Amino acid sequence: MNDANYLIKQFKTPDAEYEPVVMWFWGDMPTEDGITFQMEQFRSQNIINFFVHPAGCDIEYLSDRYMELIQHVVKEAKRLGMYYWIYDEYDYPSGIAGGKLIQVQNGRYF
Repeated sequence: MNDANYLIKQFKTPDAEYEPVVMWFWGDMPTEDGITFQMEQFRSQNIINFFVHPAGCDIEYLSDRYMELIQHVVKEAKRLGMYYWIYDEYDYPSGIAGGKLIQVQNGRYF
């Protein structure tokens, strides 16, 4: 295949790594059933790349329960042939992991 035909084909049907990535905001209290339903809806609309943003989520960021739900997301993404992109931030400013990176203990910052 010549270069022009290859480029046209790639433009019309790009590989997964070139498709848009959806920012999926979790609001309220997500559940495994709700997550599965929404992921199946994404997949039915050919949305295969996504990451979870916990804004508005009633579950504490990076808590055990939050991580259980992320494990469910990873399992479902594999089942559905989707790609979960790790989103390492919560809230702003960037780089503080929702305030968990810098914590004060006994007057010292960690």
